[in-house]
Amino acid sequence: MRFIPLFVAALALAGCSRSDGERASTTVATADAPGASAHEAGAAAAADAPTHRYSPFAIRLDGHRYFDVVTFKDVSRPLPDPELQTDELMAEGFALALRRTHPAVMTDVVHEPGLLDPGNHVFCDRRHLYVDFWRSPPGAQSRWGYSLWSGCGDDDRFAWQEIDGPAAYGLAEQVDRVVGHIADRLSLADGEACHQRRC
Repeated sequence: MRFIPLFVAALALAGCSRSDGERASTTVATADAPGASAHEAGAAAAADAPTHRYSPFAIRLDGHRYFDVVTFKDVSRPLPDPELQTDELMAEGFALALRRTHPAVMTDVVHEPGLLDPGNHVFCDRRHLYVDFWRSPPGAQSRWGYSLWSGCGDDDRFAWQEIDGPAAYGLAEQVDRVVGHIADRLSLADGEACHQRRC
């Protein structure tokens, strides 16, 4: 992976204009529940900050019909991860999963430290896939979840799911399970040409 200054500039223009809390919260049931409003999610996020961490890893897509770039955000209460191991595993794992579900799409995982800055997520781009993910805290039942967004509005969330991440699995195995689900769900949405809550 290499530092790509032009890529961060492109992502700065391809971010999200809504406040970060409106798209995700530590209270996943509030932020991502089917009936939750953006206002409620934003209020929950403000009350419990910090609530998420943008990943410095992204995926450039070449040949996808709907998306050119994928970015990731951990919306669980961030666990200590000074080496950003989970973020890198999510990006690398999802790029590999896409080879199975989207064999004609070329993927390139890039590391751009500027993506950690919320200020680089201030616009909204329609060819941008936003992947929010979360995991239960240590000691709780091991669960992971994700939501997929094609934009920044309430109707732009087209997938939401929580899955078991068996404690017997290591981190890489748990991430592999999650990104497999994400790739399958994206493939389904692509097949239906539906990347909105309601189509």
